Amino acid sequence: GLSLSARPDDVPVESLAKQEALVAHSKSAARVQSFVRARKSKLEARKKVAKEMHEAAEYAEERRQHRTLDAFLLALRDKAPEALERRFARTSAIDEWRRSGWPATMEIEEGYLGLEVPDPPTKDFMIDLMDQLYNRAKCESRPNSLAAGAVPIEAKGGIRGLVHLKYALLLAVRFLDSLRAMPTVVHVSTALTTRITVVGDIHGQLRDLVHIFRHNGLPSFDNPYLFNGDLVDRGPYSVEVWILLMGFALADPFSVFFNRGNHEDMSVGALYGFVAELEHKFGRLDDDMGAAKLYEVYQACFAHLPVAHIVDRNVLVLHGGLTDKLRTLDDLKHIDRGLHPNLSTPHLRLNSKHVSTHDVLKDLLWSDPVDDDDDASTACLPNEHRGNGVVWPRGLTDAFLDAHGLGVLVRSHQCKEHGFEILHGGRCLTLFSASNYYSEGDAENDGAILVIEPPSSAKILTYRTTTHHTAFRSLAESVARLERQALDKVEATLCDYRLVLADAFARLDPDATGLLPLDAWAAAMNDSVPIKLPWAHLAHKFVRLVDNATVDYEPFLRKLRVCGDDDDDDPATPRRHLNETLLRRRHELTYLFKLLDTDSNGQLDQTSLCRAADLLNHLSAKGELSFSQHDVNSFLKQLDIDNDGTVSFNEFVTRLSTSEASDRILLDRAGSFFSGASSARNSNATLANSTRP
Repeated sequence: GLSLSARPDDVPVESLAKQEALVAHSKSAARVQSFVRARKSKLEARKKVAKEMHEAAEYAEERRQHRTLDAFLLALRDKAPEALERRFARTSAIDEWRRSGWPATMEIEEGYLGLEVPDPPTKDFMIDLMDQLYNRAKCESRPNSLAAGAVPIEAKGGIRGLVHLKYALLLAVRFLDSLRAMPTVVHVSTALTTRITVVGDIHGQLRDLVHIFRHNGLPSFDNPYLFNGDLVDRGPYSVEVWILLMGFALADPFSVFFNRGNHEDMSVGALYGFVAELEHKFGRLDDDMGAAKLYEVYQACFAHLPVAHIVDRNVLVLHGGLTDKLRTLDDLKHIDRGLHPNLSTPHLRLNSKHVSTHDVLKDLLWSDPVDDDDDASTACLPNEHRGNGVVWPRGLTDAFLDAHGLGVLVRSHQCKEHGFEILHGGRCLTLFSASNYYSEGDAENDGAILVIEPPSSAKILTYRTTTHHTAFRSLAESVARLERQALDKVEATLCDYRLVLADAFARLDPDATGLLPLDAWAAAMNDSVPIKLPWAHLAHKFVRLVDNATVDYEPFLRKLRVCGDDDDDDPATPRRHLNETLLRRRHELTYLFKLLDTDSNGQLDQTSLCRAADLLNHLSAKGELSFSQHDVNSFLKQLDIDNDGTVSFNEFVTRLSTSEASDRILLDRAGSFFSGASSARNSNATLANSTRP
């Protein structure tokens, strides 16, 4: 059967774009090469550290948001179950909408200049659409500040205006029909084809998708693809990637297969960019006749995606990994996937019969392997880095594959420098296909795909794509840019925790000398912020070192105050703590309050705000937060500019997401709602302490 060596040097790895190598023959050239290699080695070491910072910031954001959302949604289930019922009821309404002929009966407004999409789509049309979208993307290309963080930037124009909402809906409902007929675990064979290509995370990077198709061939019956989840979020063209793949799958059946990833989940997409991009390109989600229904159909499509594929009865392909909660793949055969649209959040409406299935599915999408080939145990541990899923050891890989008569596990879910990583004695392959994931520079990670060919061979193809403005960057320039982006991402989080850090340093320095031992400073950093890094080793990048063992932390705090635009130097001021907390929680607040906006009209009235106050009170420990009716009325009065009795939360969150001085006035207004009689409470009794992990 197919087996992959645990040593990367023995893995058949090729390049999609082969380049000629220059060979130096003279001694002088050898000396130059030695110098270049030494310099390159230093740059590679710097790149590795920068990538670790990127990854630490990404996982910290995931971990914090999951804990906050889990707590809030559990409270929502207990305190406002009707809000959840109204939300979930919409997903079961798709078939009811279609009985009247929708979406075919939708009108296309006069003056529409976009494409007329055939139903069903043809392969020629999909190729033409891909070319047009790629050309648009090249025109729109600029440095991608989205990277891997949770803060969505404004989406690129892409498909907007090129494909009408009606056509997007027709494509989606037809694709949903095909998914409903698919089993949870799909068996595929290369006996009738020349090969099958497995693609890892794409994350909305259209340039990578087009590069793969151009160099590895378009999807067809004899050149099929299996996309292993995480098609959307973070990249600027998630909608385009999703629509193209749906279209190719419909145009040429059995040419494109899908596994669900952890980002094929609208509760995740609301935080990491896909939902915002969907609104940007197809309209506001408060339009019940249009974009809101596209959201619902996409959510249903995500829920009905298969979870695993088995290739040639030998290769198991799934997105995240294994879990000791799953005894056999047969346990997945009869589940109702439609009951699990939101796997990243608690099982809010499931009875006990479905709870274990929910947890198993979540683990399969969120888990990571333990990087220890000597660990023969089969027990999993919670995935503390992500806050979801588990980490599993080599022993479970061997036991699970052997029990099912399988040879290799192929999974994705993690960015790897060379686009792939082989663990667990060659039986666990991580495959990541989004190249230059953290940066559009040319010094980042490769993307990789796996081509499985009959009877039992495979090869890994690697590549790296860039936009035109980064194609000629030197290694040193690219590493420097990657470092700047990593530092900016970490410092942005530190700004959110500046007052917490000031409190921690003040406790360690009661005489206010402005100096701390390096190890004490590093320990305070790890205890105060969610990003876990070797702070002592990285101290020189953030603070001034008086000597090798002493930190001058005052300039560091001053820099954080400037980035946070603090107008109050006293970190103990309750209002400043509160405003920092609101800013830090702006993305969770966006999602959480959209849940409360049960009629999807983009407005929160007094009833919704009262429910929010009740939920926040419920979340706080020992009743520290007590929001009264007076607090709600005060909040509504100060933000209700047009005096219509409602608050536009979209506008509120947009302003809350900025750090401009003029917008900080809104933070103070919001503080009057969230703090209430804060002067009568201890400064530690804030939302930060009740929800921050």
